[in-house]
Amino acid sequence: MSSNKIVQFPSKETFNVSFEIDLPQKVNIGDSDIHLSIEGSFCQAIVQAHTITEARNKIEKCFENIEWLD
Repeated sequence: MSSNKIVQFPSKETFNVSFEIDLPQKVNIGDSDIHLSIEGSFCQAIVQAHTITEARNKIEKCFENIEWLD
């Protein structure tokens, strides 16, 4: 008996995250899945990721020090 199972891989979702950064600091955004808006120390990012944890991890790799607001 053959059992054909289709494994569903999670698709990427769009997450909107807000955070504050200490100024000044180095920023390194090399990920095309991140769209960032910075106004003073307040930042808002739209991130393509599979989970909110993955989205936050992507942001944390870009900044030296952040504080999550949401």
